[in-house]
Amino acid sequence: MTNPEPSSIDLTESLSFPFDSTDPKFAPIVSKLTEPDKIKLIYLFRNGLQMNQLDGLLNDHLERIQNFATLDQGKLLPPQLEPVLAETFDSKRIIVLLNFDEYFKLVSTEIWDSEVYGNEADIDTMSLKLKDAAPYNIFFNALKHSPKTKEQLYSIAYTDLLCPSLGKLKESLHITYMVKILWLLSNYATRKLHKLPMTILHGYADFPWPKDTTMQELYPNIKSHYVPVTTKDGLGNHHSNLSIFFYKDESLRVVVGTANLLGADWDLYNNQVWVSPKCCPLPNDSSKTKGESPTGFKASLLHYLKTYKKPINIQVWLDRVTACDFTEIKVVLVFNTPSSHHLSPNCCMVHTVGYTLGNHCSIPAPQSEHDCWRIVAQSASLGLLGIVGPKLWLTSYLLKALSSNQNNNYNPAEGTAPSVKFNIVFPTMENCFKGYLGHYSGICGQYEKCLKEQQRWTEQYMCQWKAEATLRSRAMPYSKCYFRISPDWDKMAFYLITTSNLSGSGWGRPKRDSGRTYIRSYEVGILFLPKFFKEKYFMPCTNNANLKAFPMMFDLPLTPYSSEDEPYCWEDMAVKVGLPLPPPKRHEARERRGFGRSPRSSYGVVQGWGQE
Repeated sequence: MTNPEPSSIDLTESLSFPFDSTDPKFAPIVSKLTEPDKIKLIYLFRNGLQMNQLDGLLNDHLERIQNFATLDQGKLLPPQLEPVLAETFDSKRIIVLLNFDEYFKLVSTEIWDSEVYGNEADIDTMSLKLKDAAPYNIFFNALKHSPKTKEQLYSIAYTDLLCPSLGKLKESLHITYMVKILWLLSNYATRKLHKLPMTILHGYADFPWPKDTTMQELYPNIKSHYVPVTTKDGLGNHHSNLSIFFYKDESLRVVVGTANLLGADWDLYNNQVWVSPKCCPLPNDSSKTKGESPTGFKASLLHYLKTYKKPINIQVWLDRVTACDFTEIKVVLVFNTPSSHHLSPNCCMVHTVGYTLGNHCSIPAPQSEHDCWRIVAQSASLGLLGIVGPKLWLTSYLLKALSSNQNNNYNPAEGTAPSVKFNIVFPTMENCFKGYLGHYSGICGQYEKCLKEQQRWTEQYMCQWKAEATLRSRAMPYSKCYFRISPDWDKMAFYLITTSNLSGSGWGRPKRDSGRTYIRSYEVGILFLPKFFKEKYFMPCTNNANLKAFPMMFDLPLTPYSSEDEPYCWEDMAVKVGLPLPPPKRHEARERRGFGRSPRSSYGVVQGWGQE
C-alpha cells in the first residue's frame, strides 16, 4: 500500500463546482471511496447546486471532516466519522475522496477552459479608477458582505489588477505568504489570462500544491517556489505581498499590498493595496542607473529581488526592472529580509523608515504637549511589545524610527524615542463579535492570550476598529499601516502601508551588544511622504468624494477603548461563546490565522455569513 505525501488541506477550496454523482464520467471518482489508502482530500457537493447555493447542511460536517487532513493516510476511516458518511448519503450528497492532483486536473479542465470566463473582461476599466486615485494610487478591497464598498472610488476586486486597460499582460511575478492556486487561476481565467507565464514565490510550506507532473501537464506556464525561512525560534515567515505585472509593450507595473492571494483576504477582511504608475521601457542604449525615481524605488526593488537565491531564477525580472523607467513613482519601497543586519539606511525596514523620515519628514516643533503629533499603528496581529512596559522594544526601537523627522534626526545606536503620543488600532472583542463573521470575525489576526495578560499596559494606548465612513466596520482588518498625524487630525506627516504587524517578527529586534538588527521575516511596504508629492502635509479623509484628500480606511479621530473593552483574543472569544479552544497548531504558529478551514464550522453557522 502506497501512502500519499502528507498535506494541510483547505476544505473551502473544494467547494468550487457542481457535482452530479449520477454522471457516468464521475464513476471512477466515486469508486475511490473503497480505496482509503488514496484518500487525501474530501469534497462535499450537493447535486446540482453551485457553491453560493450551499447552505448550512454542509457546514455541520466541516470540523469533523477536517480531521481527515491529519490522518495517517494508510489507516481505515476512523469510527467517529461513520455517522457522517451515513448522514451524507441519506441527504443525497456524496463525499468525494480523491488525490489533490486528480481533483486539480478535473477542476481546471472542466471549469477554467469554459466559455463563461472572459465575457466581462472589458466592462470595468481600471485605468479610470487609477486616474481618479492619483497621485497616491491607494485602493481598498471590495467586501463581499458590504456590497456598497464595490461602488466606492478607491475600491477594487482582484480582477481589476488584470484589467486590459492597464496593459496587455504578458507575464506575472507574485511574491506572497499564502496563495490559493485555484482561486488565483480562476481570477486570471476571468480575463482569459490563465495560460500566460506566471512565477509564484510563496512562504507556506504546508500548503497543498499539485505535484510537479500535474502542474507541468496542465499549466507548464506556472513556476512555483516555496521560500523557506529558518530561524532559531521558528517565528520567521516569507510574509511579503508584492506583484509585478509585465506587459507586451515591455512596460511593467508594481503592486504592493497587505492581502495574500486568497479569496478570504480579498472578500472578507479589510486590506490596502498600492498600484504603481506604468513603468515604460527605457531606450535600448540606456545605462543601468537610468530611470530611477526620486525616492530610489528602482534600486530598492532590485535590492529586494536579489535576495532570492537559487533555485529561483529571478534574473529575468531583474533585467526587466533594470530596463524600465521608474521616474514617475513617488513612494519609498521598504522591506525586510531574514538576516542579522548592520545599522545602515538600507539594511532593513525599521532603519530605512527611520533614516528616510529623518531626512524628508517635516513636522512643527511642539510648543506644548497639546501640539505633539501622534503616531498611530494599525495592526492585524500583536506580538511581544514589552512585558513591563514600552521601554525595552517599543520606544527604544520602533517608535524611535517612526518619530524621526527633520527636527529629530534618526540615530539607531543612541537613546530612545522622544516623548510622543501613540495609539494602536486593534479590534475589541465587541468589534469582532459584531463583525460579519460573528465570533470568527477576528480570525484573520492574532493576539496570544499569554501576551495579552503579560502586557496589559498596552491597552491604555488602544483604539477600536471603526470604519463607519467607509462602510467597513464589520469586516476586521488584515491590513497594517503606520502614520503620524496632527493634534487636530487633519494633517499627516507620513503614511506607511506594510505587511509588518506590530511585533518583533514583523519589525525585527536589536541584537544586544552587537550593533546589529535581527530580522526574522520577509516583509515589504510602501512609505508615502508629502515632500515627494510636492505637498507640505497629507490631508487624511474617509470621504471618497474628496479627490484631493489622502484616502483613509478607518475613522478619524480614533475611538479609545472604554473601561469595559478588551482587545480581541481567540482564546477569550472561545470562552465567551462556549467553544472548545482551537488545536495547538492553529494558535501557536504566529500569522497562520486558521487557514485551512472555513470560518463556519460544526460549532454553528456564523450570523451573516454568505448574506449579500
